[in-house]
Amino acid sequence: MNSNSKLDKNVSIALMIYAASTCISTSFMNIGVGILLFMTIRFFPQIIQPLPSNVFAFWRASCWLVSICGLSLLCAWYDPIRFANHPVVVHFGRDMLKAWYLFLPFWLFLLGSKLSVENYQKLIKCWLLAAFGVSLFAFLQFYTGFPRPQAIPYLPGRFHATLFFGHHLSTASILIFPFFVFFTLGFSKFTYPGWNRSWMLLGTFVVGSALFLTWSRMLWIALPLGIGIWCLRSFKKKYFLWLIPSLPLAYWMPFAAIEERFFNKMGVFERLELWKMNWNFFLQRPILGIGWRKSEMLSPWYFQEKYPETWKTYFTGHAH
Repeated sequence: MNSNSKLDKNVSIALMIYAASTCISTSFMNIGVGILLFMTIRFFPQIIQPLPSNVFAFWRASCWLVSICGLSLLCAWYDPIRFANHPVVVHFGRDMLKAWYLFLPFWLFLLGSKLSVENYQKLIKCWLLAAFGVSLFAFLQFYTGFPRPQAIPYLPGRFHATLFFGHHLSTASILIFPFFVFFTLGFSKFTYPGWNRSWMLLGTFVVGSALFLTWSRMLWIALPLGIGIWCLRSFKKKYFLWLIPSLPLAYWMPFAAIEERFFNKMGVFERLELWKMNWNFFLQRPILGIGWRKSEMLSPWYFQEKYPETWKTYFTGHAH
């Protein structure tokens, strides 16, 4: 096996492992990144030769983001904001630990530029297959809670389809990407040679069902809007005209089952308070902020200062 074919094989396998890991859980994704780096970093001289002209956009963006995050922490260390007499505490090493991840798109772009058309198709297929396989657990989890039960309030005996991500919002945010790839390959004229449209339609149904069963209200709003925008851009206007009245009908049919969840005010007040808190942070430090990833640290002290009698009852965390 010559060096080019060995490089092509290693890059292809490494990217497929990483792509599949992103559909499973955060822990698996970290493992996937480790495998990706282990399998490809030894080919560094070959991967960067020749450098694609547009790769520098990724490099510059990564450098700017990391620099601004570091500068934000430096300003927070020099002049920390404080609430209830608690200042922001900065630990540069620990706080910047995740900054390396901002350089990952640069490396992924370089690796992707080395793939042949055939291996690129294999990569997409592997990613979609992983999303499809994981999504099958949603039906079991919704009715039994397996493998990670997260009960749905006001719906006894039913559980959020969190899959292995730990939270229904994470599941919705991650699976919505392969869903739209399935949707595009299933409904548009565009397709790869040898790809079966029926499988793409099945994938659309399975992953779309998993998204619905996350029981995420924001997903229930975002998904039809996304589909509507896709249809507006992809279908001819004469087809779109009949689609407009059919969408409300399609969502009215299951609406009785989701109405209570959709209009339930649980969690709304808490998030509004968190948004107000972060808007207050922005107003006080509008240029570089209060310190990268420091919102969650400050949130309990913010509520303690603003609501000294009841601050322990407030939901604390990042901006949500």
